[in-house]
Amino acid sequence: SRQLVELMGGSISAASEPGKGSTFAFEAPLLLDDSDQAVHQERAARSSSLAGVRVLIVDDNDSALQILSHQLSHFSFRVETASSAAKALELVAANDKTDPFRVILMDFVMPGMNGLDASIIIRREMELNHYPKIILVTAASRMLEDEPNQRMEVLESVLPKPLNSSTLLDAVMEALEMGP
Repeated sequence: SRQLVELMGGSISAASEPGKGSTFAFEAPLLLDDSDQAVHQERAARSSSLAGVRVLIVDDNDSALQILSHQLSHFSFRVETASSAAKALELVAANDKTDPFRVILMDFVMPGMNGLDASIIIRREMELNHYPKIILVTAASRMLEDEPNQRMEVLESVLPKPLNSSTLLDAVMEALEMGP
C-alpha cells in the first residue's frame, strides 16, 4: 500500500490504540481529466433539476431500503419506502391525487407479490392521474428471461443488484427522459 500511494505522489499513515483498533489513512493528489470533469459537471447540473422529485423504493430487505434511500436522498430526491408490493400499491393509490410518486424502484423478488406483478397492477389496473415510471431492481435477472415482452413493457428498465449511486442516478434520469 505504501509503495502504491508513494507512486501516486501521496503519503500513508497508521495509528493504533491497544484494545481500540487501528486507523489507516492516505493522501494523494488525484485529478480528473478534462473529459471526466465535463461529464461530471453535466451530470451534476442535470441531477440538480431532480431535487424534490418523489421516489418510492419497494424492497422486502430493510438493508436494501436503507441503502437505496440513502443514495437517492443524497441526490435530493424525496424518498419514501415500502417493505412489500401490497404496501406499495396502497401508497401509490393514496398519494396519486395529492403528491404522486414520479419514479418507483421496485424489487423483483418479494414474498406475497413480486415486483413485476405489482408493476403490472400499477400500470394496467389502477386508475391513476399520474402513472409513475417503474424501474425493476433485481439480483435475479435470469428469472426475467422467460417473461413475455407484454409483461416487461410496463417497466422503464431493469437494474441488476447491487447498485452503485451512478448507475442508480442514470437509470432515474433516463426513466424521467432526462438522459443518463
